[in-house]
Amino acid sequence: MTRIWIVALLLFGLRAFGAGVAGGPTVEPPPGWKDANADGKMAGVLIALKGPETSSFILRRAPSAPMDNAAGVRHYLNDVLGGMRQASGRDYTSSGRVESRIFRNGLTVTLLRAQENGEERLVLAVFSANGAAHLAVLMSAAPEAMLPSLLGALQYGAVEGEVKTSGFARSLDGQLELALGGG
Repeated sequence: MTRIWIVALLLFGLRAFGAGVAGGPTVEPPPGWKDANADGKMAGVLIALKGPETSSFILRRAPSAPMDNAAGVRHYLNDVLGGMRQASGRDYTSSGRVESRIFRNGLTVTLLRAQENGEERLVLAVFSANGAAHLAVLMSAAPEAMLPSLLGALQYGAVEGEVKTSGFARSLDGQLELALGGG
């Protein structure tokens, strides 16, 4: 397990990108999961959770992620997968197909799933929140079951009383989206 954490840190670099910024992400660890970065020793990691057996979840900023076009996001996620494959020595395979998903918390993510030995074990997700690109890596025996408990439970602190005047507002179920501002 230590090897996976080391690989993740090497893959994503050791630069800190404002991990202590107000309004940063928080998540309540699901049952059986614990905060693996409680001591703050993983530089640049916003959230690091350790789950049962070899499960883990890491979230960090991804300033080089090209959030403005789908082909760039696909290429970025495939590059991250290739780096994880090379650094860990594990045989992660993917069709290269990406998908978009909206969670109840309003977070819209682009996902790339990867298998190891024919079973889904890894999900890479890239999304934009608070004006910054983020990359999440979920390693689990049942990643589909854990996505709502982790990505769907991410909360970004907002200043109390702050009124959002631009961008988009989404309903909690993701069925309605309104453009804000402009008149």
